[in-house]
Amino acid sequence: MKKYLIVLLLGGSLLSGCKKNFLDLTENPNYPSTATAVSLLAPAEVKTAAIAVDPGLAIVNVWMGYWAFSPNYAVNQDSRDYRFTNTLGQSTFTNIYSNAYDYQKIIDFAVAQSDPALEGMGRTMKSFLMQWAVDIWNNVPYSQAFQGTANKAPAYDDGKAVYEAIYDDLTVAINKLKTASSFPDATQDLIFGGNKTKWIKFANTVKLRILLRQSGRADRASYITSKLAADFPSSGGTISSYFLQAGEGAVVNPGYVNTDLKQNPYYANFGYNAAGTKTGNNDFYKASSYSVNFYFLQNDLRLFYVAKPVSTGGITFFGYHFLGNEMGSQGNGAVTYSDNLDNSPIGGPNGGIPYRSATDPQPIMGDFESLFLQAEAVQRGWFTGNAKTIFNQAQLQSFIFDFDRVDGAGSGAAYQAMLTPTADNNWDMATDKIKLIITQKWAAFNTINFIEPWTEYRRTGYPPIPLSSSGSRGPRIPLRLKYPQTEYDLNGSNVNTQGTIDQFTSKIWWMP
Repeated sequence: MKKYLIVLLLGGSLLSGCKKNFLDLTENPNYPSTATAVSLLAPAEVKTAAIAVDPGLAIVNVWMGYWAFSPNYAVNQDSRDYRFTNTLGQSTFTNIYSNAYDYQKIIDFAVAQSDPALEGMGRTMKSFLMQWAVDIWNNVPYSQAFQGTANKAPAYDDGKAVYEAIYDDLTVAINKLKTASSFPDATQDLIFGGNKTKWIKFANTVKLRILLRQSGRADRASYITSKLAADFPSSGGTISSYFLQAGEGAVVNPGYVNTDLKQNPYYANFGYNAAGTKTGNNDFYKASSYSVNFYFLQNDLRLFYVAKPVSTGGITFFGYHFLGNEMGSQGNGAVTYSDNLDNSPIGGPNGGIPYRSATDPQPIMGDFESLFLQAEAVQRGWFTGNAKTIFNQAQLQSFIFDFDRVDGAGSGAAYQAMLTPTADNNWDMATDKIKLIITQKWAAFNTINFIEPWTEYRRTGYPPIPLSSSGSRGPRIPLRLKYPQTEYDLNGSNVNTQGTIDQFTSKIWWMP
């Protein structure tokens, strides 16, 4: 029997977002005067990792062709037509700003305590988050934000101005990191364990991502050229010395365990609870036919990482059945879904092979993301190097992250070698190298990051994701989210200066 549910696309989707857990900071920004910068770092890093897979943005995975709605639910028409209210993404907005405020407090305490390492880390992470904020909402509060009770209604800044400000703040962060002689240990810094070189590379990699976002605008060419010359001169090192390399991803694992509120954030929201009962999101979202077919047609074993086999029907892949649904459709048509015929968005136990678990690490910026960025930068002529080699390494690191933890060292490389070469996965066969890079980045991000694949699609148009099959759908995949209702309720005088927002026509500033 179908479970009739009108999905209202509330900010927290079907479940709430970042719940209280063993490393959460208080949501009320009243930090004790005795706090130290280092005591705030690990909890803040855990929150950043959770934002990458915030359930408030679950619908974006449907837009991106990863997921579809379960035929077991009656989904309202707006959800299938790319139409939504100001509540969509509201929890994500709150979480980004709460987390950025955490890092602002780290900066403030670090300055007071003369700790350049923590100041550099705080500035890096705050800039990282604010890039996401601009990428989702364009103009956002920045210059007057993060003041706590001193300013509860910050003005909105131009998205381009925020981008330029966070880029410059990353320069400050790098200089602070370079001068620091003492760094936190691995229990205090969950991302890099206090590794100075990796933190500097991470800040540089965020800079590179900021510049690549602007690459589609001809009027930003001189800005990009000037920043590349100033920050990454060939005399200062090679591309590998500037940016995160294989094995150097910004990944968090505070000790996730299979206990409620202490699980990996993706698994907790889209997988199973500690008792093994699947979550509401797991039941509501299913793998899409587009993603299932994409991996299947390329003999890409990452299908096992992102989807759970069904008992029958669909396509047969290494002896397992996979069945996807279309966005906009209320049913596959060929098969009746039931609890034992459930193509889930979480890998989970696949025939006894648990590629996804409650204890998985959660990437903030995986090494594969950094390498895909570098491959694109070299292909665009920004750096010298071998774009093909970097691309192949990026693809490999995606396979390694997905499989080596379970199947052992070398598994990812073996599975990568099993790919059927196509223009969507093979450098030599692809005539459009940028399309290839972005498409493989899309394949790597599935269930790992909700923000970046949508952002890269909006920047490049790749991969060519089919639009909703609903006859009343909007004209395109949304360009942005609307400002959250909480902003209209609490900061109305400022958010109203932004005018009427249309998800189909209101662009992010870096869009051509």
